[in-house]
Amino acid sequence: MAFLKDITFTGSLGDFSAYKMKGSDKIILRRKGGPKKETVNNAKSYALNRLHRQEFGGSATLGKYVRFMLGANRTISNYNITARLNSILKHVKRQDTEGELGKRALRLSSVPTLLQGFPLNKQNTFDTIMPPTVRWSIARETRSAHIELPELIRGTNFNPSNQQPFFCVTAVLGIVPDILYSEARTAYGPPEWFDGMYTPVSVSSPWYPAKSGAPPITLELSANMTPPDDAYTLVLSIAVRFGALYANDKIELLDYMGAAKILGAM
Repeated sequence: MAFLKDITFTGSLGDFSAYKMKGSDKIILRRKGGPKKETVNNAKSYALNRLHRQEFGGSATLGKYVRFMLGANRTISNYNITARLNSILKHVKRQDTEGELGKRALRLSSVPTLLQGFPLNKQNTFDTIMPPTVRWSIARETRSAHIELPELIRGTNFNPSNQQPFFCVTAVLGIVPDILYSEARTAYGPPEWFDGMYTPVSVSSPWYPAKSGAPPITLELSANMTPPDDAYTLVLSIAVRFGALYANDKIELLDYMGAAKILGAM
């Protein structure tokens, strides 16, 4: 991997491609290469590669649903969480010791703790701004979650940047389906019951002046759908988000300001 410094362009140029990546202000330069697509898709010598690629596609699909179920908290991410998520979720398929290579099940519900503490930020993380004082629980039987924060005292257990005027705390609870290989579709996907009606639910605290901190905060969430089986994982995330007061006396969110993480999954 190389980085462009004095020459700034993105796109293709001959055998090279230049592009930017979230979380970096540099332009990355790569040389195009590798076997042709037709060779990879059909040659016997790439048969094993195709099986691993198929399972990687399943992991990527699982990662897509995890990111979707982070709801509004995902927008606070300041780096490419997709790559890091995929790296973690590849361990899910290893739990299937009976399935054949290329078709192993991706049951996050068997190892939900893989996601616990997953940060959505590299700098100024949630634990930096709000050192670990959050108490939380997930009740799978009722598909609900409970969060408690103590009184937030600036400089003690609350460390926002000096220029942030207001803040709130947002929690999101989502249902992430297990991903299985379908012989009928010859592809990975969620169970048939999982459709567009499954969306994350969120709740936010009131706005508080960042200089003053906040009284104890309690947040309650409950999923709005009931899956017909246990092939799913409840994912609970939390974020501290910042806002500013505008001329209409309304506090509005500041884009990309704040920090978030996955509290836990069950």
